[in-house]
Amino acid sequence: MFDYSRTGFDQQRLDSLIQLALDSGLDEWRRRLFDGEEVNPSEGMSADHTLLRVRRPEDSPNALGSEIQSQRKAMMALGSALNQGVMPGYAGVITDVIHVGIGGSVLGPQLILEALHNIDAGSVQVHFLSSADGWRVSALMRELNPETTAVVVVSKSFSTREIRLNLQRLRTWLSVSRPGIAPEDQMIAITSQNARALAAGFRKENTLLFPESIGGRYSLWSAVGLPIVIRYGDTIYLDLLAGAERMDQHFADTPATANLPVLAALITIWHRNICGYPAVAIIPYDTRLRLLPSWLQQLDMESAGKSVDRYGQPLEYQTSPVIFGGLGTDVQHAFFQALYQGTDTIPVEFIGVVNNDSNDPQNNRHVRFQLANLIGQANALAFASQSQTGVSSGSGSSLHRQFSGNRPSTVMLLETLDAGTLGELLAFYEHRVFVQSVVWGNNPFDQYGVEFGKELSTQVGEFLEAATSAGDADNLNEGDSLLDWVVTKLRKK
Repeated sequence: MFDYSRTGFDQQRLDSLIQLALDSGLDEWRRRLFDGEEVNPSEGMSADHTLLRVRRPEDSPNALGSEIQSQRKAMMALGSALNQGVMPGYAGVITDVIHVGIGGSVLGPQLILEALHNIDAGSVQVHFLSSADGWRVSALMRELNPETTAVVVVSKSFSTREIRLNLQRLRTWLSVSRPGIAPEDQMIAITSQNARALAAGFRKENTLLFPESIGGRYSLWSAVGLPIVIRYGDTIYLDLLAGAERMDQHFADTPATANLPVLAALITIWHRNICGYPAVAIIPYDTRLRLLPSWLQQLDMESAGKSVDRYGQPLEYQTSPVIFGGLGTDVQHAFFQALYQGTDTIPVEFIGVVNNDSNDPQNNRHVRFQLANLIGQANALAFASQSQTGVSSGSGSSLHRQFSGNRPSTVMLLETLDAGTLGELLAFYEHRVFVQSVVWGNNPFDQYGVEFGKELSTQVGEFLEAATSAGDADNLNEGDSLLDWVVTKLRKK
């Protein structure tokens, strides 16, 4: 159920925005997306994430279909073996897997594993590693046994420095722990650059591929979903794909007036460009969706955070709102005060699950409590006024207790949270972002800002490495600190 009755929409506004989407070429861009044609003009590529979840991609007219099916089979075979503690080509038993990546290659699989944690799972544990600060990798190396640990490294290009740094640490850990044993026997690469993975020391039989036309934030549906199979088996993974495909079909075939991703995108555009609201809060009322705001933050802001159109011309209007969020009811005691009485109006997207799928009948009380809070907060934001709040205690003036109301929100209720509905939910957001990009005219599939930041950090890193190698840091003046040295070097740079 998608309830947008608290958004300030009326039929005239809705009709106007739907016409805007159609005038922006929604039908044509949607066709190009599903037909595998170019939708990423700055890089001259298609965006084939919807093909990844087609039940029989090998039957698709898209030339990538057969390769996608081949890699899907290879991934599920490897994942099913690891689900039983078996790493093909390695004699030992696997009890743990470290999944190394960053951005979408971690956020997507980690969200799925957390969201499905109440279903039956295998005994092999999956641990995610993205931060390059050293603390997480050090903790994992202390806690896990290198003889029973497999390492999965996801890198589209095999040039991301954070991933290479963590990989180096883990490779050394596997090697030093068992002299004479090749660490490559316990290592798996997932990439679009096969030659670079082989050059990095991965075995061909332990390398899984996904197309160059798949961006990291859309890669969950590819071999990057290996942790899902390792933890829950291939049936759950296929259910996830099937749910996403159902949403693909809904988005492709349903008229705009009843098309959920289209309506949700138009609400975002209404709030951002007509009302001028700067941000959107994503509030799931189910712990299993704790990571949804982080996943959506990357999907939306990396895709829509552009100030030029798809052909490089400056835009004259605002695009991506700031996406943030947290778990209800926790955030009611954190930032909801600003949502109620702050100077900025911030739309809220509430997400609830009607059936929490627990075998404990007492949990029904928790479900009712969460739903009551979800609906109550949405109503209070929308309809509260000084005369309606019932807030009368305290010494503050009446202005302290004044609520403006008219603060918009949407409510999405899921009947249950299983692999299928989770696939539908994530595909819904992907298509919403796509519709936003069509109306705004920008390209949701490149991310040159991210790449530029990497280039500059690489330059600074090389400078600090060279300065350290020259021994400068070993010759600090008395009373100086390493921080002083770093600041001095960076100022000179």
